[in-house]
Amino acid sequence: MASPWITEAAAKLISHELASVGPVSVQILARMDEADFLNGSSHIVAFRRDTYPGHVRVVFRALPMLHGKMLVADRERIILGSANLTEGGLYRNHEISLHVDSRELGEGCAQEFFRLWSVAYPVADDYLATLEGALEDALPASDEEDPTALTARKLGRTNRAKHLTRFRYVSPAGASSARGLIMQTLRLPPPGTADHEEREAARLWLERTLRFLPSEERRSASVVQRLERLMYHLDTGVRATAVDRAGRSGNRLFLPRLQGLATNLSEPPEVRSAAVFALALLGSPESFSTLSALLAEPGNTGRWARRGSFLLMNDINVDGASWLLRELAVEDPAAVLALAKDCNVGQGTIAERLTKALLLEQYAMGRWSEEDVGLLVCVMAFSASAIQVRGKRLNIAAVAKHTADALGVAPGDLRHGPLSPSLLERVAASGVTDPGLAHLIGDIWVSIHQFPTSARDRLLSQERTRKVVQVVEA
Repeated sequence: MASPWITEAAAKLISHELASVGPVSVQILARMDEADFLNGSSHIVAFRRDTYPGHVRVVFRALPMLHGKMLVADRERIILGSANLTEGGLYRNHEISLHVDSRELGEGCAQEFFRLWSVAYPVADDYLATLEGALEDALPASDEEDPTALTARKLGRTNRAKHLTRFRYVSPAGASSARGLIMQTLRLPPPGTADHEEREAARLWLERTLRFLPSEERRSASVVQRLERLMYHLDTGVRATAVDRAGRSGNRLFLPRLQGLATNLSEPPEVRSAAVFALALLGSPESFSTLSALLAEPGNTGRWARRGSFLLMNDINVDGASWLLRELAVEDPAAVLALAKDCNVGQGTIAERLTKALLLEQYAMGRWSEEDVGLLVCVMAFSASAIQVRGKRLNIAAVAKHTADALGVAPGDLRHGPLSPSLLERVAASGVTDPGLAHLIGDIWVSIHQFPTSARDRLLSQERTRKVVQVVEA
C-alpha cells in the first residue's frame, strides 16, 4: 500500500479485512512526517503494529513528499486513484480511482512500488514513541487532563524532540521528464521563455503600480486575482516578487497558496524563500505549522521560517511557543517568552516587527552581545541622520551588506528590518516610537542621540564597522 496519509479509521478497516485471511505480509509506504501527525492528517495509531492482527506482518517505511496512492495485492489486483487511506478519502471526498485485475499491470505497479520502497526510510523502533512525546509537548492539554501531571511528563522529555528522526527528501525519479511531457501536452512554453513585454509589464505593475494603490483597492477582487496569477508566472523573478507582495498586502486569503509554494520542493529556491517570507509577514497563527516544519531548511527558506516563527511567538499557544524554543535549543525559553511579550513582537509596521523579531532571535540563540546590539543601533542612528540631511540618497544596500558582515547575519535581515528606509526615515524624524522596539533599544538610542557624534565615533573605533562609515559618508 502507498498512501501519504493514514488515519485510525482506515487502519481499523484494513485490520478488520485482514483478520479473516491467513498469514500475510503487508508493506505500507507513507509520508510519516511529524507535521502530518501534528495537524491530524495521519494518526500515530495507524502505524502501530498492534493495531493489526497478530498473524499479519506489517512493515512501514517513510517517504517524504509521497503523494501517490496505490494498492497492489498478489501482484495482480490493483487500485490506483486519488483517495488517501483516511476518512476523507474513504468516506467523504469526491475521489476517482481505478480497480484493475491484471497480472501484467500488477507486475508493473509492484515494480514501481518497490522502487519507491527502496529509496524510502526504514522506521526506527522508537520513532512513534518519540514522536508521540514530542506531540504531547506541542499540543495543549485537554480540559480533563491534570496540568501538574502534564508538566511532570514534559520535564522528563525536555530534550526528546531534538533526537526525533528526520527523513530526508529524495527527488522523484523522472520528475523533470514528467513535467516536460505535461507541458508538451498542454503546449505550454518551457520555463524562462515568457514574453519579454509581458514580463516587463508584470514587473512594472508589481513594483510601481501596486505599491501605490490605496489599501482598499489593493484588496479588491481584480487586484487579488491578478496577483495570484503572477504568483505562478513563468518568470521566476516575477513570481518571487508577486509572492513577496502577497505577504506585504496583509491579506490572509493568500495563506493557502503561500503555504503550498513554501512547501513545494520543486519550486525555485527564490520563490520558496519569498513564500516563507510572505508567510512571516502575514502574521497568521495558521502559518506556524508550515513555518515550524521548515526550520531546518537550508538558506533563506530556513532563515525566514525561523524569523516568522519568532514573529508569531505571541500569537500561538504557550505549548507551541515552548516547543519551538526547545527545537531551536534555546537555553532559557521562559526569558525569551517574557521578552517577546514585553516587546509585543507581532505588532507594528513590517519593518518594526521584523526588527523586533531579529533582535529577539539573536538574543534567544545567544548570537549577539550587548556590544553587537549597540553597534546596530549606531548604524541605524548614523544612517537615519544621513537620510535626514541628504534625503533618500543613501546606498542602503551597501550599508546593509557591510553591517551584516560585521554582525554575522544576512543583508536581508537588516534591509527589511532595522535598516529599512521607511523605518530609518521615521526614527530620524521622531525617534523610536514603537513601544516594543523602544523596550529593546530605546535606552541605547537615547544615549546616542544625546551626543550626535557618538555613533560615528563608536563605529570608527571598531575595525569591523569602519567600512559602514565610509559607505554612509561616500
